[in-house]
Amino acid sequence: MSDIQLFTAEHLENKTGFTWTVVSRVGDMIEKAESLFGDRDTSYTLLGVEVGANDYPQIWYPGGHSRIIIQITHAAASDMNLACFQLSHEVIHLLSPSGAADATNLEEGVAVYFSDYYMKRVMNDNTDYLRGSDGKYKKAFEVVRQVFDDPMYKYFIKDLRVHTPSFSDITIDHLIPVFSKSDANYLVKKFSS
Repeated sequence: MSDIQLFTAEHLENKTGFTWTVVSRVGDMIEKAESLFGDRDTSYTLLGVEVGANDYPQIWYPGGHSRIIIQITHAAASDMNLACFQLSHEVIHLLSPSGAADATNLEEGVAVYFSDYYMKRVMNDNTDYLRGSDGKYKKAFEVVRQVFDDPMYKYFIKDLRVHTPSFSDITIDHLIPVFSKSDANYLVKKFSS
């Protein structure tokens, strides 16, 4: 698949719509992320998706902190599934942007959990995209997955974010009802720690 195909919508055979692009997928991802983890902070405007200069995906705030662009890697620009994996992770960072690169282990764990969820349930892709990646992402994923996979706690973060919308403001005390004290302590730390 070429770079242009990821961004080019074609008419469906019956002319009732268009094929999926990375941009239309982002809309679907936002909707699904909000249904699982709570509303997005709409004071930030998503400007779109672009291919970044780095070898990792990211969000950035061009010209001010109220605008966001999601950057995917060059490798993802010609691979719809890899692009969706990267985008679904970054979409979680759209829920409560801070204007800085200061995500907690909780936010990164939720991001990896959601990308795994989206790839398996929406894209029908069971590829282990984390294989060979930084172990910090795997650890954050494993800690949140043990709770989120329990149907009783499926909407724990969504319910929590009603009163504490920013992942950065979630405390150990917020998490203790469903996480162990050591896991809660780990989750509230900055991801780079």
